[in-house]
Amino acid sequence: MTEDPHVIAKRPRTAKGPAADLLDCKDAERILSLALASAAEISALYDRIDTLERFILSKLDVDIADLDAIRNEPTAQDERTEWRRAFVGRLLRGLETELGESDRIMSRSDYRRFMNELKT
Repeated sequence: MTEDPHVIAKRPRTAKGPAADLLDCKDAERILSLALASAAEISALYDRIDTLERFILSKLDVDIADLDAIRNEPTAQDERTEWRRAFVGRLLRGLETELGESDRIMSRSDYRRFMNELKT
C-alpha cells in the first residue's frame, strides 16, 4: 500500500527528543549529522533523477544532449539556485540552532556571511 505523497510531505522533518550523543566530541557530532543529512538528500535525489532520466529516454525520442539543453535554460537554473538555498539551510539548521547557545561556534554575522557564500 502506497501513501498519499501529500501526507508524506506534511510530516515533520526534525527529530523529536534530545539529540543522541554517540561521540565524545560535540563538533564531531555536528559534522557527522551534516554528512548524514547530505548523504540522505543526495541518495534521494539520485534515485529520482535516475528514474526520470530513464523514463524520459525510454518513452520519448530524445537523448542525453536534449536533456542537457533543458538543464542549461535560465529559468531552470534560477529554480535550481532557489532549491540549493533551501537545501543548504536544511543541511546547516543544526549550526543555526547552536548560535543561540553559550558555546557558539561563530558569531551570528559570521554565520550569515558563511550561509550567503554557500548559497551562491
